[in-house]
Amino acid sequence: MKYQAISPDGFPISSDGAIYPSYTKALAAISHWSENYEAQGFYSQTCYNGYVRRIPVEQIVDYCDIRPI
Repeated sequence: MKYQAISPDGFPISSDGAIYPSYTKALAAISHWSENYEAQGFYSQTCYNGYVRRIPVEQIVDYCDIRPI
């Protein structure tokens, strides 16, 4: 089974829609991707009702999803 790492906004974390060979590799990719937000300290997610949620860097992984393909 292969996996895709999904951001808190529901989009693939990579612009090319990378597919990972294992759950562990997808989780590692999310951890690496979340490092992009360390400078600002949070990931900004716009919710369906227009509310903007600031997810602290250390919690980004909890808001991401890993989907089997």
